Amino acid sequence: MANQPHQNRNAPRNIAIGGVTSALALVILLLGGYVPVGTYVAPILAGLCLMPIAMDIGRRTALVAWAAVSILSFLLVPDIELVLFFILLFGYYPVLYPQLNKIKNRVLRYAVKFLLFNAVVAVVYVLLFFVFSSPQLLEDIATSATLFWVSLIVVGNIIFLLYDFLIDKVRIIYIHRIRRYIFK
Repeated sequence: MANQPHQNRNAPRNIAIGGVTSALALVILLLGGYVPVGTYVAPILAGLCLMPIAMDIGRRTALVAWAAVSILSFLLVPDIELVLFFILLFGYYPVLYPQLNKIKNRVLRYAVKFLLFNAVVAVVYVLLFFVFSSPQLLEDIATSATLFWVSLIVVGNIIFLLYDFLIDKVRIIYIHRIRRYIFK
């Protein structure tokens, strides 16, 4: 049961689970704009909400849920930085996580993960700077020292490493404590 998706066994239940977890992810993203660290925490939590879909219904369905939440969050969530982090990384990362962990060489596996994270961070801030032209971001960049931005990148990578570790723990908790209540 641990590795078998419940795709055909109970389609109405799967649709309900997909809808509820997607709605929960969207609510978390909406609330993220009201908490000071929500810009970075909300996309992480919202992505974790979609993990049960990937594990028990299927990766393709999880990606459809991610796309739906991404579109709705882009339309409804006022914090564009939060939305971009969800759309470009944290929303699909729990779906991608098992595939990345199939890379046998540990150094290569973490190199790929950190390359993905840093590339997404760069894309998010390029989009914010050039496409969405956030006046707040322009002011922050102009008034901040280079050391601040370097330390922010280092801290971001450390938090991403903790997030990567957290996904594994959340998967274990889900498998052993939560899944049985959803799929009786």
